[in-house]
Amino acid sequence: MNSRKEARTDSYGKQEATMIAGIAIILMFIHHFFGFEEYRFYGNGFYEPIKIGGISIERMLAAFGKLCVAIFAFNSGVAIWKKRNNYISPKALLVRASKFLLNYWIVMFLFMAYAIIAKEPVPDMRSLYCNLLGLNTGPEYEYVNVAFAWYVFFYIVLLAISPLLITIFNQTNRKVDILMFMAFSFIPELISNPLWNTIASTLPAAIAGILTAKWNLFSLAGNILRNCHSLLLCISLAIVAITRQTLILFNLTWGGNDAVFALLTILLLAGLTSRQKVSWIKKFLVFLGSYSMNLWFLHSIFFTGSRPLQSILYWPQLSVAILAWGLMFLLPAAILCSNVQHHLWTILKVAAKQHNAHRQ
Repeated sequence: MNSRKEARTDSYGKQEATMIAGIAIILMFIHHFFGFEEYRFYGNGFYEPIKIGGISIERMLAAFGKLCVAIFAFNSGVAIWKKRNNYISPKALLVRASKFLLNYWIVMFLFMAYAIIAKEPVPDMRSLYCNLLGLNTGPEYEYVNVAFAWYVFFYIVLLAISPLLITIFNQTNRKVDILMFMAFSFIPELISNPLWNTIASTLPAAIAGILTAKWNLFSLAGNILRNCHSLLLCISLAIVAITRQTLILFNLTWGGNDAVFALLTILLLAGLTSRQKVSWIKKFLVFLGSYSMNLWFLHSIFFTGSRPLQSILYWPQLSVAILAWGLMFLLPAAILCSNVQHHLWTILKVAAKQHNAHRQ
């Protein structure tokens, strides 16, 4: 890649990616708050006044909200390609994985402390060890756990194979890249194990992010979308959402389904946010995106154990108020966790440097 092409990739820089992460975490909250009746105990519901074909607006948005995971994976793929020198070195990867796990473990520690204080069931030792990697987690487990932490294991796997992905895509042309994407998209069809099927199903979105960054699709799309009216972009986004849900309804999906729709959604959202003149909206999305991973983990607290906090979440009963209330409830904890994570990681880095200095 020459430097000119590489520079154009920055049209989707850190701020843009963080804003998209802020939108993705809102989609995730909508997905989990309103999309799963089985996650909610009796009495913890919400008003659904507007329905189309017997399905409420909230449930429609919740169904589309599932795309949030593919959006996060896509962003990870973009980061891997744009900073590929940092994803080739085993040492750099180990540091990155250690920092990610440390951040997750701090949240997990808070969940265990909450379980003890609230006298909630805790995992046995085997499950606890699995939980350290995001395994054996979910709302279906009776013990307290970071219920939506399965992405932890996916991200560790993604880091582990990132040198291979970078090596492969460094040597391929566009036709081969399309074939490789298709190949990765059909791998889930060959895997019956639920865990590895989930990992393989999420991987195409990260591959799409890598290829989007490699071929500067943000620059190309930006040139096209720049001349589009905001209303047209909104209509296009609605068409993308409707098309995705229609394909799911008629069981016409494939392994790369969400990867493609995540790409289209991000391109359209990036086009909309780039022309957003209301600065506080951008600042708010960047703010949310900065704490998105902690918010991802922390909102599990409403869907784990015997769910004593769930009635607090659904207290407003109006969906928009529930969403706002959930964010307000969790943001202080997300900020606190972020500060603890930063300070602890700084302490560990200083200790490591001192240890290495003594060894020399």
